[in-house]
Amino acid sequence: MLESHGGYTKDIHKGDIVIGTDAINITSVEPKGEGKNIEDYEITTFLHNEENKLIFRKADKKLVEFIKEKFEGDNLHFGIIGSGDIFNKNPEVIKHLNEKYGAICEDMECVSIYQVAEIFKIPVVSIKGISNNEVLREKYDYTVSNKLQKFVWNIIEAI
Repeated sequence: MLESHGGYTKDIHKGDIVIGTDAINITSVEPKGEGKNIEDYEITTFLHNEENKLIFRKADKKLVEFIKEKFEGDNLHFGIIGSGDIFNKNPEVIKHLNEKYGAICEDMECVSIYQVAEIFKIPVVSIKGISNNEVLREKYDYTVSNKLQKFVWNIIEAI
């Protein structure tokens, strides 16, 4: 799975690539306080007949390790993808998701794909080209997808 998305940290710039080791659902939230601040909400996974809890969906460890061994570089980052049905443009929300949950970028599909892959025991890894970074005020770069496609093609050839 590959797409272009926004970075969450000051060391991830447009043009960089993120390998999603884990994914969390950043739009599945439960109020834990008065609801006046972002800190009043906790990310959770709503579970049928179980206590709600934060679940980190996992990429295939072998695929992640393969990419680390063959391709690691300055513009390659490994970490948690914040996945949900919105894109964040608010730097304070982005900072909170990074500091509290460790998310380093976001998308709209990774957590669902990781969950389905886990159920059906399909190896999966999410590869994201960073097209912008709201924290750094980097504007969207449409050319990132070309670089990402070349990177993924190199992975496929190496496999």
